[in-house]
Amino acid sequence: MAQRRIDTSSQVPFILFLAGLIGLLSGFVSFQMYPSKTTVAYSVLGTGGGLLLLAFIISPTLLKDLFTSRKSWLWVNDALLVIAFIGIGVLLTHIAFRRNYRYDFTRDQLFSISDSTIKLLGKLDKDVKITAFFPVGAVETGMMDDLIKEYRRHTDRLQFSMVDPRRDPLTCRAMGVNNMGTVVVQCQSSRKDIFQNEIFIMPNPYARQAETPKFQGEQALTSAIMNVTAGTRRKVQFVKGHEEPGLSSFNPQGFAGIQKYLEKENFVVSEVNLADGIGTDTQIVGIISPKKSFHPSEIQALKDFCVNRKGQLLVTMDPESKSPEFEAFLTETYGVLFNSEIIINPARASNSPVVIIPTYQFHPIVKDQLEKNSGCVMQMCRGITFEAKDAWKATPFLTSGDGPFGKRKMDEVMSGKIDFNPQTDVRGPLNLGVAFEPKGPASGSRAVFFGDSDFASNNMLQYQGNADLMVNTVNWLAGQDDKIAIHAKTVEFSPVVLDKEAANRILILSVVVSPLLVIMIGAGVWWSRRRV
Repeated sequence: MAQRRIDTSSQVPFILFLAGLIGLLSGFVSFQMYPSKTTVAYSVLGTGGGLLLLAFIISPTLLKDLFTSRKSWLWVNDALLVIAFIGIGVLLTHIAFRRNYRYDFTRDQLFSISDSTIKLLGKLDKDVKITAFFPVGAVETGMMDDLIKEYRRHTDRLQFSMVDPRRDPLTCRAMGVNNMGTVVVQCQSSRKDIFQNEIFIMPNPYARQAETPKFQGEQALTSAIMNVTAGTRRKVQFVKGHEEPGLSSFNPQGFAGIQKYLEKENFVVSEVNLADGIGTDTQIVGIISPKKSFHPSEIQALKDFCVNRKGQLLVTMDPESKSPEFEAFLTETYGVLFNSEIIINPARASNSPVVIIPTYQFHPIVKDQLEKNSGCVMQMCRGITFEAKDAWKATPFLTSGDGPFGKRKMDEVMSGKIDFNPQTDVRGPLNLGVAFEPKGPASGSRAVFFGDSDFASNNMLQYQGNADLMVNTVNWLAGQDDKIAIHAKTVEFSPVVLDKEAANRILILSVVVSPLLVIMIGAGVWWSRRRV
């Protein structure tokens, strides 16, 4: 008996038609999920369209058959059901990927990245390639891999590869990498190498106090990405020559720490002597607690920078700062006056009464710290007053709160008399930070004044949100409001030390109690089934 032969030639156009529809749907989904990969999406869309066109060329009556043939309707119905199930799965996966919720319960937020990094990744418009050179199986390898995975959750612009220098020396030689633990960040023709000592800070074996290793992978990596993707780097110059704390000083009162933080934010930071003139490419000038008078030529250089060039100014003044010519310039130009006082906190009268926890007032500089309840700490502050100027809009964003008060007689403070004197002292709240920007059409000129500089010193930079406050201030002055955020923190490796008693408890729980509990549950189940 002759076997019946099935004619499949009539099914080919229909199969091509279904493949074309799937191609169009896949291209649309690809475009929605990966908007930066438009070339791939357009290629898939083009392929789907080509298959549809080929189907109609092979069978010009295909469209008519689809609407008139019962068999075709059954095929279309099955195909639509399959596509619907696939589409629902893809849509749910997309929603879960884009709108998922995670919470990091670790003390140092080991599996989370900072707001500033998330903002940077969300605005990436260039592909960045990261190559890490770590040995397979090392603890450092796992930490870097976890960190990059967290970065890639927020952007599809990152390409990452891990290279074991011992197994792949050719890649090391080709990329010019000579040290284990190097991370290479590339974007187009720009390249930044991060070395292991920038990522893992090892303790000093000769230090008097025991230190723990620190992980600064996010800080180093985010800084490198900013470096290779930024078109220009903004320049900040800090004035020297009036006994200001130096940027190169690593002592507790120095400002070397803030220089490193600003450089990680892709600023070019240097010092300048006003007698030599302010650089033409300088956007921001910082003056930190001067203690000597300014020469008239220096005041003129500042006036040219702030008034004529519309430059940005950052000023911090401590109670011991003494520069009448400079303060007169600030009063004349901005209407700001630094009060001759020391702010006393009566809540800490028995322990460091000059330490102040400022209260935030809404402003772009502190909005993220206000939302995340990230405080800052100041000490030895003086209040700031200002008078309204037609050209300037002044906004206090840091105040002392109602409790602290301004002590006007310095000799009483030095002698230990810190009680409120209604005859001479002034009650709070007192302004500790004021931001100035021009009224009317934006001219780009901004200024920020602080009644304290200690909060940004090496000694206090690690307290709470002090570093964020200083970095966000400079970003606001530079007009980079989108970079204002809570920045990455250093992660410390805290070893777990068990005494003999704790070790015995763990041994008993794991070796005796847990197996005994399993046996008791099993016996209970056996006894209950035996009685049935």
